[in-house]
Amino acid sequence: MKKTFGLLASIVFFLFSCKEEIELTGNFKETAVVYALLDASESTHMMKITRAFIGPGNSYEFAQIPDSSYFPQLEGTITELNNGIPTGISWNLKDTIITNKETNGAFYAPEQKLYYFNGLLNENYEYKLDLSINDGEFTVTSTTELVRTLNESISGATQPYKFIDNSNETRASNVHITNTQNARKLEVNINVEFTEWIGNTPNIKSFTYTGGTSDCENNSDKIFALSGQTFMDNIVDACTDDPSITKRTFNSITTVFTGASEDLAEYISVNEPSTDLAQNKPSFTNLQASGEYRAVGIFTSRSTKSVFKPFIDPTGQANVRVIDKKTTRYICQNLGMLFCSDHPGDQSSADDAWNCN
Repeated sequence: MKKTFGLLASIVFFLFSCKEEIELTGNFKETAVVYALLDASESTHMMKITRAFIGPGNSYEFAQIPDSSYFPQLEGTITELNNGIPTGISWNLKDTIITNKETNGAFYAPEQKLYYFNGLLNENYEYKLDLSINDGEFTVTSTTELVRTLNESISGATQPYKFIDNSNETRASNVHITNTQNARKLEVNINVEFTEWIGNTPNIKSFTYTGGTSDCENNSDKIFALSGQTFMDNIVDACTDDPSITKRTFNSITTVFTGASEDLAEYISVNEPSTDLAQNKPSFTNLQASGEYRAVGIFTSRSTKSVFKPFIDPTGQANVRVIDKKTTRYICQNLGMLFCSDHPGDQSSADDAWNCN
C-alpha cells in the first residue's frame, strides 16, 4: 500500500496534470471536486475528494489552509455492478493523510487527505461511486467500466530492443500492441535500470523513456516507434558525473503499457491547452451532483500492464536478451560512459573492449 500511496501522492494521474477552473456567478454553490482512476491491476485504489471554496481576501491564503478544501463530513462507497446490477460486493471509502505532496504548488503541502479502498476489481464489471456529503446535504454519483488488460506481441518481453542497425547507426525499435481492448488512449514507457560501480560498491540508477501517447480505437492494434537516438541520449543524461565510477552494467528494462478509458481520453482532450485565440474551452465531467449542487473532475479507469525483463536471464541462457547484441556493443563502445556487458552471450567476444571480463 505504501508504494501505491507514494505513486499517487501528488495526484498526478496517467498522462495529464488536471486543472478544473470554477467560475462563480451569483450565489456560491457547494462544489465537489473528485479525481479518481480505478485500475484492475492494483489492489489499493486512491482518490482525491475536495471542495471548491470562496471567501473574502486573498484566495492564495485560503489555498494554504487544508480545511478550506475539505468537506466537514463525507461518506463514500464503491459498488460492483454486472450489467448495472449489484453483484453484492462493495467497499466503504476510508481516508488517510500522506505527507509527500509537492510543495511548490499553490495549495497546502506536504500533507493532504486522500480517500481509498482495498479490493480486487473485475475488469468485466462496472463500478459505481456514491458520495454522501455533509450528513446528506447533497450526493455525488458516477459509474465507470474498467479498461481491460492490453495485449502486446512485441516489447522487451518477447523480442530484444534493437536501437542500432547494421550500419552502426541508431534506429527505431517498435513496440506493438495487438489489442487495445476498450482503451481510447495509449501510452508506452520503458523504465531502464543500470548499476554504477565504484570499485565493488554498486549504485543503482534508472531512467524512464516516454515512448509517446496516441489515441486509438477499441479492439485495434497500435505500433509505437521508440527512437534509438533518444534512448541513447537518456542513458547519457541518467549517468552520474563522478570520476570515481569504474564501470556501469545493465540491469533490466520494464515496459509499461497504459490504456485510458473513453471518459479519461475525453477529459484529457478537454484539458489540453487551447489553440483558439479566444481561449474558449468546453468542460467535461462524468460526475452527477444532486439538487443545485455541482461536481467537477472525473471518476473513471485506466489499465496498466508492466513487463519486466532482466538484462541477464535468471537461468543463464545466452540467447535471451532485453537489448540486442548490436545495441549493447554500441552503448559500451560508442557512448563513452564506461558501460560494459556481463551478459553470458557477450563474454566470448574476441573484442574484450566492451565486455566486463
